[in-house]
Amino acid sequence: MAQIQTEFLVGDPDRQGASEKAGAFVHHRISARTAEALAQFLAQRKPRRILLHYVGYGYAKRGCPDWLVQGLEIWKRQTPDAKLAVMFHELFASGPIWTSAFWTSAKQRNLCARLARLSTVAFTSSTVTAGILKREWQVETAMVLPVFSNFGEPAQVLPMAERQPQVLVYLRTPLSNPEQTQLEMTLRQVGQVFGIKKIVVFGKASLAAGDVGMLVDNLGLVAPDTLGRLLEQSRMGLLFYDTQWLAKSSILAAFSACGVVPVVIGALAPAVDGLCQDENFLNGGQLPASGDINLLQRLSTSTHRWYCAHRSSLVAVEVARHLEVLSAPALPA
Repeated sequence: MAQIQTEFLVGDPDRQGASEKAGAFVHHRISARTAEALAQFLAQRKPRRILLHYVGYGYAKRGCPDWLVQGLEIWKRQTPDAKLAVMFHELFASGPIWTSAFWTSAKQRNLCARLARLSTVAFTSSTVTAGILKREWQVETAMVLPVFSNFGEPAQVLPMAERQPQVLVYLRTPLSNPEQTQLEMTLRQVGQVFGIKKIVVFGKASLAAGDVGMLVDNLGLVAPDTLGRLLEQSRMGLLFYDTQWLAKSSILAAFSACGVVPVVIGALAPAVDGLCQDENFLNGGQLPASGDINLLQRLSTSTHRWYCAHRSSLVAVEVARHLEVLSAPALPA
């Protein structure tokens, strides 16, 4: 496979440290979030292939990055032979009428449709998303690649008996009162059933000790290497997530890569993408009445095996293979 020269463009003009060389990769930062700025940058760099990681809210506050799609449309008009590959991490939001997601959903759909028309190759992290791409916008060949861990992939994972009897809890935002109550109830049951003695919380929110009967250690935001060590040493990990979207969770990927048994609090839709409740993860609302170290070991082995089927090295090969196809010269008619 031929080597692919790669440069990164960061779509946030306020991002610090983005205009520098890091190892083999050159990073650029867009000057402004406008279609003109993007089109001008692409005209100067003259890329033949672009791999876009698309999450609407990553490029615009309300998830409607008109500037991004318009800039790519200009680029395609100016260089019709160039190719675009899109990794659709998310498509569009929805919600009750009193939320902004309700009012922006149609616009978000429109932007996704236009990106789908521009793309030659599409990737996504969930079969649910792939189904929407096919049904809504006739994208027949969206390749499903569940996300991989950003916190390391140990060559060997520790057996449960050699790990600390602690549960990691990821809190992205402060909890509502019902969420707090549900979390405390789940943690109490985790402690009683599996002998967990300590709760380690990381993220942008913290957890009050409450009445969970365990030591609580609120770490806040932690360095990647610190979290990597915690993952390798912990038995269980808890996150809030809808089960049908689990394959797109970077936190689940981090848990699974290190053999941490995931406990998921979220909607009870059937899991997909090869994930099975009580085999690869536990549902916080349906925990077993009894358990032991042997059950944890079985779950740890199963979730780690699921992850290894799409570890980062395999995903890189698949993405590179498709990008290489995009760069192949057209056959004569």
